[in-house]
Amino acid sequence: MTLKILMVGPGPGKPGGILALTDALVPVLAEDVDLHYFPTVQRFANSEMGQFSLRNIRLALNQYGRFIRDLVRFRPDLVHIHTSQGLGWLKDTFYVAIIKLYGRSLILHVHAAEYDELFGRKSRLWQAYTRFMMNRAEAVIAVSTEWKKALGQLVPLERIHPFRPCLNVREFSPAERQSNQTINALFLGTVGTRKGAFDLIEAMQRIPDQTPLRLWIAGGGEKEGDLEKARQKIHALGLQERCELIGIVQGQQKADLLKNAHIFALPSYNEGLPFAIIEAMAAGLAIVATPVGGIPEVVQHEQNGLLVTPGDTEALAASLMQLTADSQLRQAMGQHNRHTACQELDVRPYAKRLVALYETVLSPGQTGRPSSQTINSELHI
Repeated sequence: MTLKILMVGPGPGKPGGILALTDALVPVLAEDVDLHYFPTVQRFANSEMGQFSLRNIRLALNQYGRFIRDLVRFRPDLVHIHTSQGLGWLKDTFYVAIIKLYGRSLILHVHAAEYDELFGRKSRLWQAYTRFMMNRAEAVIAVSTEWKKALGQLVPLERIHPFRPCLNVREFSPAERQSNQTINALFLGTVGTRKGAFDLIEAMQRIPDQTPLRLWIAGGGEKEGDLEKARQKIHALGLQERCELIGIVQGQQKADLLKNAHIFALPSYNEGLPFAIIEAMAAGLAIVATPVGGIPEVVQHEQNGLLVTPGDTEALAASLMQLTADSQLRQAMGQHNRHTACQELDVRPYAKRLVALYETVLSPGQTGRPSSQTINSELHI
């Protein structure tokens, strides 16, 4: 009998790693299960997320009404919720309550980037509430083994399953990048402090003007005013000819940037496992990043990328210059990343492992069902 799965995640037009993951996953997963995708936030600016406002309350109430309707009509065996942190997580706990009242099994897929924002820096009441609601789930998916350890402070480890982000590798076809031209470094993410966009701009000032390196910064503002702050910083440092603010990119525009870039740069201060790094690997790019969250699980220093300490703009500039100057190293790292993406990060084996997890949750202890240990060992973790 085909499993009926209701998946909850962001709607079209909402940029970010969760939507990129679900866009790749849903059509493939639907080949193996009866899948209904429930979109929540659609075409919603990053700067408006996490804001406690009347508009957001009205949107949330509308979403809950639509969700109850779909839950009753579809009658799923299991609900799979993609969630994050802060007020986004708070909003999703109401879905959790509705699902458990309706008597359905639940998987929480946690895409949080900051443990303190999810739990650690909050009040005792928030911590107790978060722990209680997260334990309503029969299973929790973490985006890396580091996040499995973090979530293990809230949920028993045996119920947490690390699934690295996946993508449809077939949609990425790395171009033959020439070395006798300007080298393009690409930043792809929310523009602000957390992902190190301002550090990248400062690092570019440390790089001599004659270095054939150009920086593309693609993404919306992390907070209100962050894009303007980045623009002012570029002008104040005289980098208008070497740094370009592109804004939010999706679809073909994002694909073109990845195809024409040579280096991917993401000097974050904290992360889960950013989907943009997975995309850069599939596109065959060398990577400059920081060893935070799950990044060191896919980027090994001097093998397929260069890792620098968060906030160290001098080391960041040096790494960018090294990859700009050394075309052989840059190309070798890119080829390594492409191979890893094809072997370990494609959506098809990911979907199979996910179906195995669904079956385990719905038939715990049944003979012939894959165990938690088997599911996790298949992840090469």
